[in-house]
Amino acid sequence: MSEIEVQDHVADYYVNKRYKGLGLKYHSRIIKEMMRGIDGKILDVGCGVGIIGDLYPDRDIYGIDVSTRMLDHNKGKCWVASATDIPFDNDFFDSVVCRSVLHHIPETEKALREIKRILKPGGKFVCWETNKSWLATLVRRHTQHGDHFSEFHSSFSDLPSLIRHYFFNLVVKYQGFVGYPLYGFPDICDFSGHIPSFYKPCMFLDECFSRMPLINKLAFAIMIKGEK
Repeated sequence: MSEIEVQDHVADYYVNKRYKGLGLKYHSRIIKEMMRGIDGKILDVGCGVGIIGDLYPDRDIYGIDVSTRMLDHNKGKCWVASATDIPFDNDFFDSVVCRSVLHHIPETEKALREIKRILKPGGKFVCWETNKSWLATLVRRHTQHGDHFSEFHSSFSDLPSLIRHYFFNLVVKYQGFVGYPLYGFPDICDFSGHIPSFYKPCMFLDECFSRMPLINKLAFAIMIKGEK
């Protein structure tokens, strides 16, 4: 299936499974960290079902997504559009949030150029993306199958180097070790019903690992903040 077909297909899974219970708790934790320092007029690129807008209803958040089915669930201000062709004027937004989107886009640099274009000078950019490591590759090899994934679904081996071509003053944090596969994707592999009491220890371990040089590079994901 194409990327749009996949996203249309999984929209109901996101609403009814991924963003429920401990899955919602896990993703809310990530989003909370992403949103620190993000203010003003905000564009949520790949906004999906609108989880960020739901968590921050008082923020001035706009959203774009390629999936009409995702946007059917989105209660915020949202448009059908691609990250490689954003339908807003230059220097329009104060901040851009891009959560788990870039690795779905073959033309990643084109998307980054568009994001930079619609950001005001000094505007803030934050993304949360897949990170490529031997550990992540091993797990993904056994989970990325079926109709939840398109033919193009990648991971970044050195995303900071790419982002530095477009944004400045980068802050980089590797995230997601134990908690990522256990609680992040209950619509694919649901462990939450078997190990609910492990949630807090998992979050503690993830935070510890993210602070350890070399070990942190084994993370499943990476968060990057920068400025235009």
